[in-house]
Amino acid sequence: MASSSSSAPPPPPPLPPPPTFRMPAWIILGRVARVPPPPEDANAQTRPVTVVPPPRISTVSVPTNVHPNRAPGGADKHPYVIAACESGLLLHMSASPHIGFNLGGRPPGMLAFLFAGARPGEPVFYSVCGRGYGQLRLYSLKSVGLLPMPGGQFVVAELVLNGCASLLTNHSSSDEWTETADLVCPLISENGTGRWVPHDVVPHAGHLWWMDLAKGLIFCNPIDYRPALRFVELPEMFEVTQRAEPLENIDCYRIVREVGGRLRFVDVACRSSIDTLGDTLVAVWTLTVDTSTGAASWEVGDRITTTLARIWEDDSYRRTGMPEAVPEIALMHPARPDVVYFFLFTYFFSVDVRRSVVLEFSPDSYGDLVQPVYANPRPPVNWRYVLPWVLRPSLLNAQGDGHNSSGGHQSSVPSSAPEPHDDGVTSTTLREDVNHQCHLLLPQKAEGDGDDSSGGHQSSVPPSSAPT
Repeated sequence: MASSSSSAPPPPPPLPPPPTFRMPAWIILGRVARVPPPPEDANAQTRPVTVVPPPRISTVSVPTNVHPNRAPGGADKHPYVIAACESGLLLHMSASPHIGFNLGGRPPGMLAFLFAGARPGEPVFYSVCGRGYGQLRLYSLKSVGLLPMPGGQFVVAELVLNGCASLLTNHSSSDEWTETADLVCPLISENGTGRWVPHDVVPHAGHLWWMDLAKGLIFCNPIDYRPALRFVELPEMFEVTQRAEPLENIDCYRIVREVGGRLRFVDVACRSSIDTLGDTLVAVWTLTVDTSTGAASWEVGDRITTTLARIWEDDSYRRTGMPEAVPEIALMHPARPDVVYFFLFTYFFSVDVRRSVVLEFSPDSYGDLVQPVYANPRPPVNWRYVLPWVLRPSLLNAQGDGHNSSGGHQSSVPSSAPEPHDDGVTSTTLREDVNHQCHLLLPQKAEGDGDDSSGGHQSSVPPSSAPT
């Protein structure tokens, strides 16, 4: 009888290795945080930040167990990222029905800090201590700044100009606020008059810079015994009263940020009844600061200027299909002073102002923004919804875990510092949505944390153990 023998089928070829996710050197972070449902596994690893390369918008999540009110339905629906530094993120959180994204006066809630790169076993979220009896309450999120300090420490400071100048500061190693009242302020006259409209605060050169975008900047070193407040006017291409844009929305068309180690000011301005929309100027100014004297001035000769008409006429803009309309400023590239990001309706794009060229384009960014918050009054969709966050090398030791929401592959990141992601600003080729994303893996919040003074849950970090 003939015997038949069959050979085993050859093994399938090995699967190709997944593509390596190259962590970007910086990300665009949505400032309105998500609030995920509590995980089924109490020991699950907390992943507060989901990273996608620009021009996509990365997101931060705040678990319910660090909210002021942890009762069912009591969590803040929209915690807000006030500021970012190398050490982490400063957030404002409230209790339902209030929200953290509250730009009105005296917002209820608490400040919290999200440590980036906390070591295993250390808390991820840290509740900034409440203010003492008799001290001024939180006046406005628009007047609160974050100053990074050596060793991973930081200072939170608020400057209140309300007939007099008061500065309140809290060092991350302290459990109390220091209030310094009746400071001499250049904008407050002897009889206590002088109107200041706070818009934002940025750190630069060891100082905090408070801004009224219709007037200028007040700056000081907040840790000085009695800080000396100095003032520098914002440069004007024509009188503010001639602007076509209403002053109440001036934060849509002006921004001040540190870019490449220098303070930069972007102004999008059109003169009413004189200019057409295409004549709208887009200008980038640079501030020079004398650290020995504190004198500051804007460099006129270093100004970068274009018009919207030049941008609209370029083929890079026409290919996006966007209409010819005045956009609102979203952010500045943290290393390139000539690259500015804008919102236009649901579009999100960046422009090389020097060359009047569109560099990056995303047709629909609102999904990444957790939908605009519909409050009264409704905050305009501008830089109040996003901020740039430069990632330090220790944050690059992240690991992906599957597929992202866009269906793209999510892969592991090597433990050594990876090659920086090409942010696309060196080419005029339009780059649209990037599918890859990655999580920053931060340790689970430590157990046994105490309660804060308002009854909310507090995760404290002793001064000696603050992560570096």
